[in-house]
Amino acid sequence: MFKRSKRKIVAVVTLSLLAFLLLLSGAIFVSSRIKLHMRYMELLDKYIESYVVRNPQNNNVIEDEDREYQTADFRFAVFNNSTDSVISISAGQTHDTEDTERIARELVKKGHLSGQTDGIAYKIKKAEALTIVAFMDTTLTDSGVYTILKMTLLFGTGAIVVIFVIAVLIARKIVKPLEDNDARQRAFVSDAGHELKTPVSVISANTELLALQGGENEQLSNIRFETERMGRLISQLLDLSRAESGKGDVEDVDFGRLITGEVLYFESVAFERGLVINSDIDENCTVRANSVQLTKLVTVLLDNAVKYASGGSIDIKLSRERKKAIFTMTNDAEAIPPEKLARIFDRFYRVDEVRGADDNHYGLGLSIAKAVVTEYKGSICAEYKDGRITFKIVLHTAV
Repeated sequence: MFKRSKRKIVAVVTLSLLAFLLLLSGAIFVSSRIKLHMRYMELLDKYIESYVVRNPQNNNVIEDEDREYQTADFRFAVFNNSTDSVISISAGQTHDTEDTERIARELVKKGHLSGQTDGIAYKIKKAEALTIVAFMDTTLTDSGVYTILKMTLLFGTGAIVVIFVIAVLIARKIVKPLEDNDARQRAFVSDAGHELKTPVSVISANTELLALQGGENEQLSNIRFETERMGRLISQLLDLSRAESGKGDVEDVDFGRLITGEVLYFESVAFERGLVINSDIDENCTVRANSVQLTKLVTVLLDNAVKYASGGSIDIKLSRERKKAIFTMTNDAEAIPPEKLARIFDRFYRVDEVRGADDNHYGLGLSIAKAVVTEYKGSICAEYKDGRITFKIVLHTAV
C-alpha cells in the first residue's frame, strides 16, 4: 500500500515536471518560429520595396542603392507576366542564376504570396506587368532554433532526473511516518490478540469448572457467551495480523478446487437460510499463494454472503483471463449507500451499525479478505447495482 503511495507521489511530481518542460519547450519553439517568420516577412518586404520599376516598357527593375540588410542572403527574380520571361535576377553571392530562377518559378506555382518551405522564406509581389519573387535562405537561423530546443530538452531531462531523485527522497520522508504508524497498529493488533488469548482461555476454562461444580445459571451462561464472542474477536484479530504480515508458505493452489470445497461446506448453512449457491468454476486456474490464507479469503466472502444476503441466490464464478484469475461473488442485498460501500473494507467498519451483539461479526472479515488479496498483489472491489452486491477479486495465476 505504501509502496504504491510512494510511486504515485514520484509519478505525479515527475510527470508534472515533464509536462511543464514539454509545454515550455513547445511554447519557446513555436513563439521563436512565429517571431522568425514575421522577421523574415519584414525583411523580404523591405527588400522588395528597395527595387523600383523605373520604366515598365523597358521591363527594368532598378535596385535602390540605399538598400538595408546587406548581410542577408537574399535572392530575387522578376518575371514578365505576358511573356513569362525573366527580366531581372539576383542569385546572391553563393548561388547561380539557373538555380535561383528554378526556385522562383516553383514558388510562384505554389500559389501563395508568402510563406516558408524547405529552408526558404519567400515573398511574392504581383503587379500589372511584373511578378517579383524574393526569397532568402533560413537554414542557419532555423538550425539555431532547433539547437535551442535540443539544449532546452537536454537540460530539462537532466532536471527531471534530479527532480526524480528528490521526489523519491521526499516521498520516503512523507510516507515514513505513515509506515511507522501502520507498523505500530499491526504490532498492537498482533500483540493484543496474543495477550488476550490466554486470559480469555483461562476465563472459559474456569467458567466450565464452575458450571461442573455448581451447575448452570444465568450468570455463567452470560460469561460463557461473552467469552466465546471475545474468543472469536481475538481469532479474527490474529487472522488479520497474519494476513497483513504475509506469513505462511507459498505454493501452487488449485483455486477452483479450493472454492468448490468451501462452497460444499456452506451449502447446508445457506439452505437453512433459504439461499441457493450457484457456482461456475474454471477448473484450470492455479494461483501461487498460501492455501490457508486463500481458504480464509473464500470463507470470509461466503460467510459474509450467507450472513447478509436478503434472499434469492449466491452466484459464484471463477474464470481465467490471460494470466489472471477473476473470482466474483454476487448476492441480493439491502441498499448500500456509495459512501458506505467505499468504506466496506475498513477495519471494524459495519454497514449496518444497529445490528445486535449476537451478530458475531466485528467488521474485520472483509479487512482480512483485502489484506490477503493485497499480499499477493491482487485487487478486490465491491459494487452494488440493481439490488445486488458483487465482490470481485483479481489474482495472478501461477502459470
